[in-house]
Amino acid sequence: MDIRKVLALRGPNVWADFPVLEAWVDLGPLADSASDEMPGFSERLTGWLPSLVEHRCSIGTRGGFFERLRRGTYLAHVLEHVVLELQCLAGIEVTYGRARETSEAGVYRVAFEYECEDLGRAALPVARELCLAAVEGGPFDAACEVAKLRELAERLRPAPLAAAVTRAARRRGIPVRPLAEGGLLLLGQGARQRRILGARTDRTGALAESISGDAALTRSRFCCARRGESLSPASGGVTRAIAGASSGQTAAYGASAGAATTSSGRTRSRRWPTQRQP
Repeated sequence: MDIRKVLALRGPNVWADFPVLEAWVDLGPLADSASDEMPGFSERLTGWLPSLVEHRCSIGTRGGFFERLRRGTYLAHVLEHVVLELQCLAGIEVTYGRARETSEAGVYRVAFEYECEDLGRAALPVARELCLAAVEGGPFDAACEVAKLRELAERLRPAPLAAAVTRAARRRGIPVRPLAEGGLLLLGQGARQRRILGARTDRTGALAESISGDAALTRSRFCCARRGESLSPASGGVTRAIAGASSGQTAAYGASAGAATTSSGRTRSRRWPTQRQP
C-alpha cells in the first residue's frame, strides 16, 4: 500500500462543502484482498482501535463498520475509517470520509474530513502503518501513536478567542477554516468571505496592520498568493520576488507614462497638464 500524493481541498470541492484531504492510494498486491479473506485482520484492527465500533458506515447503525469488516471490505475503505478515528482519538471530531476507485486498477482516492490540516496529514501515514500491521500480523503500538497525534493536536490547538469564534461559526452553519497559525480565520466563502484575527476583521485596516507586523504571517500570506512559483518564505524569497516584481512594474509604468505610440507607429512624448495654483 503506497500513498502517491495527498491533496488539500480547502474550500468547497467535489466531495463536500467543507475542507477534506484527498489521498491517492495504490493498494498494489492488496488490491483484491478483502477484510474477510485475511486471517486475523479484523480482530487485530478492532483490538487496536475498539472505538471504531461507533462508526455507522453505510449500515447506518452503531457497529456498522464492524459489520462491513465481517462481510468483507477493501483496504481503501478501511484506511478511510482508521484515519478518521485517529483524528478523533487525538481530540478532533471528524466524521466524513469516502473511498472511490480510479480508472487505474488498484488505485483509490480516499477523501477524509479534517479540522487541522497538519494533523490530518500526520494521521494518514499512521493509519497506513496500522492497516499494514493488521494485514501482516506485525506489532503496532496504537497507544503510543495516538499519544503522539494528541500531542501534535495540542500544539496546533488555536488560541482561545479563535477557538470560540470557530465554535460560534459552526453553530450558525458558517464555513470557517484557519488560514495560518496565530488565529487568522476565514469565515464564509466566495464574495461573502471575511477574515478575522482576534477581534479585528477585514472591514478595517486594523487586520492588515496586524498581519504586516508579523513577519512570519506576512510571508505565509505571500507564499499562498504565489504558491505556483515555489517561493520559500524561510529564505526570504517571497520578499525579494515581490520587490523585484514591484520595481519591474514601476519601470514599466515609467516607460509607458513617458511615451505613447500613435496609430502610425511613431512615438510621441506625453505632456502632463501643469497643476493649477490656487
